[in-house]
Amino acid sequence: LATYISTISLYILGFIAVYLIGKELRISFVKRLALFLFVFANPMLIGAVLKQGRLPSFMALVLFTYLVYITLYFKDRQVNWKIVFLGLIFALLILTHQPETVLAGIFLLGLVLVKKWKERIAIATVLFCGVLVSSFWLVPFLYYTFTLNYLNIGFANWLLNFDGYFWNNLIGIILSVSLFVLFYLYYRQRPTTATLLFFAPVLVL
Repeated sequence: LATYISTISLYILGFIAVYLIGKELRISFVKRLALFLFVFANPMLIGAVLKQGRLPSFMALVLFTYLVYITLYFKDRQVNWKIVFLGLIFALLILTHQPETVLAGIFLLGLVLVKKWKERIAIATVLFCGVLVSSFWLVPFLYYTFTLNYLNIGFANWLLNFDGYFWNNLIGIILSVSLFVLFYLYYRQRPTTATLLFFAPVLVL
């Protein structure tokens, strides 16, 4: 019962996050709904997360979605006290799931690139506070990661291995191409240096 309640709650929180992102991007409700289904109802999420019961990974996705919203919110606005929520979500991400935390750090780099030095310091401060808050877990995690040679495990050996992971690689290529196409369409509407810098870290990744 707790698993079902948690899953439904995460879906509700995920919908709210996507709705806020759509509001920030000024897209219609239908497009917001389509974006929600694309992110939270795709076969990869259902197969890799829900069927296997990987709720921490699902929760990290929801937290990452809120982090994307906050980043978009401050993209064209001056940094104020609300930036504190960025540090809070970053701390929760660290405690929840590491891959999304790394992706979040790369995405946040785009926000830092388009801000002035005073605002960059504010962003760095709240992120550092987030790291400190989660340090009771992060420090032991990093210690045992390097002590046990955890990084030597070939987690990415399936990449470009079309013999055993054809569909995974095909979907990955399609998503990557789609990302570039969507960015191109978005950039045509807002052809500014700030837009290019903001999305550059994600595109490079």
